[in-house]
Amino acid sequence: MASEKDIKHFANTFMDITENIEKVIPVHDTDFRKYKLLKGIRDFEQKNRKHITLSDISKATGMALPNVSRYLKPFEEAGYIKREKNGRSVCICITPKGNGVIAGHLMDIMRHITLLLNSFPEDELPDFLEKCDRFSETIHNIADRNNTGEKNAQDLQKSAAG
Repeated sequence: MASEKDIKHFANTFMDITENIEKVIPVHDTDFRKYKLLKGIRDFEQKNRKHITLSDISKATGMALPNVSRYLKPFEEAGYIKREKNGRSVCICITPKGNGVIAGHLMDIMRHITLLLNSFPEDELPDFLEKCDRFSETIHNIADRNNTGEKNAQDLQKSAAG
């Protein structure tokens, strides 16, 4: 079980990493929101093997349908997405231009991460990446449980210990 000292240490380290990553990897807020939205739509398509609908987005975000539509309008006008009527539903599809935005943003991030990872001593990098994977998996598992309503302190403690 993590001690209070460990928790404070990690919290400070996490905040420091977050602040400095923003300095090293220049991500403009609008670019990141654009990437996150487009990638979210594409991930939904790949996971569910169908296009996401305005209703799906409304349910997931809690936004009213007209607000979802209004939020997506600039993406449609820029040619990143298109709407397709499917019966009574309106599906949102990523266009090739939208896929290009996703790929371009990912390449920018990868270029900066390459510089960061290349600053590690070669013998320390595998251990660092393994610990990053374990940390990411723990966060993912906790987020999944939170999304399904399983917010219970014992589960969080088990996940952190495991």
